[in-house]
Amino acid sequence: MLALAALLAPLTSPFPAAALPLPVTDLFVDASATCAGADGSAAAPFCTIGEALTAAVDGDVVRVAPGTYSEAVTISKNVELIGTEGAAVTTIDRDSLGTTMFGPAVTVESPAVVTLVGLTITGGFGSGGGVQNAGTLTVRECRVEDNLSNGIDSASGIECLPGAGPLVVERTTIADNRGGSFASAAHAIRALRSESVTIRESTLRHNDGLGSTVLAFETPLVIESTTISDNAPLTSTSGVVEVVRSSAQITNCTIANNTGANGGVSGLSSQITIRSTTLTGNGGQAVGGLRCRNGSLTLTSSIIAENEGSTAPDLFLDGTTLNSTGFNLIGDASGVPGFLPSDLLGTSASPLDPLLAPLAPNGGLTETRLPLELSPALDAGDPSNTEPVDQRGEPRLAGLGDIGSVEALPVGLGDPIPGCVGAPNSTGAIGRTRTAGSLDVSSNDFALVATSLPPGQFGVFVVSRTPGFSAGAGGSSDGNLCLAGAIGRFNGPGQIVNSGTNGIASLDVDFTAIPTPTAFVTAAAGETWFFQAWHRDSGGLGSNFTEGEGVLLR
Repeated sequence: MLALAALLAPLTSPFPAAALPLPVTDLFVDASATCAGADGSAAAPFCTIGEALTAAVDGDVVRVAPGTYSEAVTISKNVELIGTEGAAVTTIDRDSLGTTMFGPAVTVESPAVVTLVGLTITGGFGSGGGVQNAGTLTVRECRVEDNLSNGIDSASGIECLPGAGPLVVERTTIADNRGGSFASAAHAIRALRSESVTIRESTLRHNDGLGSTVLAFETPLVIESTTISDNAPLTSTSGVVEVVRSSAQITNCTIANNTGANGGVSGLSSQITIRSTTLTGNGGQAVGGLRCRNGSLTLTSSIIAENEGSTAPDLFLDGTTLNSTGFNLIGDASGVPGFLPSDLLGTSASPLDPLLAPLAPNGGLTETRLPLELSPALDAGDPSNTEPVDQRGEPRLAGLGDIGSVEALPVGLGDPIPGCVGAPNSTGAIGRTRTAGSLDVSSNDFALVATSLPPGQFGVFVVSRTPGFSAGAGGSSDGNLCLAGAIGRFNGPGQIVNSGTNGIASLDVDFTAIPTPTAFVTAAAGETWFFQAWHRDSGGLGSNFTEGEGVLLR
């Protein structure tokens, strides 16, 4: 049996070690600490976040231990505020101060550059709700929930004040926020004449009250790989996503099951681009799916169907130029000119049903609606494959992609390796190796595809007849090796793979040349083989393994 060190040493040798990050000053906070003699060190942490922020200087990192912090946090310095064990166990709760304490749970002052990571932010009450931002703000892997706004022109979740820098929201849930008392309020995110808003891989759900769910007023908006569902904006003009005198790019998103005046997307004097997105099941008092007034709309490979509205169920354009680049599916396109022959169009008399499964967790970080077996969206997307991955980060099939946010990829040919659990890589996702092609050894048509990898990293696929589990294998690796026994590596000429810009690597496998530690062998029908991928990681994190898959050949 080949020693594990001997197996993995050659894997790492061709690739130079990544540079280590520069040292930073860390301050520690622990609500359960004694507080006596606190100096912010790991041995004597502060008891409150406010104490740590007072002691911090620009560039510091404040690390917050699990617990509930009953305080209103104001940040005026360039810092990172990190919940060390994540949002599920680390909470900033302003409401616990008492109902007389009105204001945001977290306030970011100008010109501070702030990153919030792994925190639940709740209990904000009044103008600003959960987070009020006047600086430059990144919110990552957080929960912003159960905040209340009672102010005119305010936000219940995150508010960007006029002149604020960019807001970036990543892998975050904004949910169950409510309130607002005017049409230009918003329950999840409101940006008024700020620099920009970008939302990625996030979920916005169950945000209710007057106003929109996301309002970008003279603020450029980008939404990617995000699900916006089950929100209820309750004004006569607002949409769930409302863009006013600005631009919006919505890509690989699901906007579903919302209700309001305009249930999906509403644009006024704006330039809106929607690509590989699904807008379904929205109910609007006026328009259910998408309404644009006095602007431009570009649609590519998107589904707008199954919506309800008294003016139009799916699509209503008033003084708006439609630029269809084709391969869209519109349930009811009545009265809307500008579509191409590649677009699939229904009418009011005969709406086109996209045949989608209900909103559900189908992989990735957000819920999606998968096309069913007879869906007209299957294999009808843009053949130029302009979005190489779908909302979940799964690869789209070249030339045969599906319309909408989700590619109905076939599941792997085999099964997950028993007892093997993957570890997140630097993207925050767990890499996965799936098998594709045919299990018939005589056809010799078999491939390995690794997804959710950090972009631009080298790697190799590994193979064995024996499953196993070795945590943290490979010295500097954060991953888990799921193979045992005689482990072979596909590291011959042309077999070392690169994840490219999309975090996907693939390899065609020759069943007559399966590598083992001592020789190449021919795979035979009736044998079970297990596959996994090792890859370098970015950000100085060494290397990692994907989860693997085993197949029974025939």
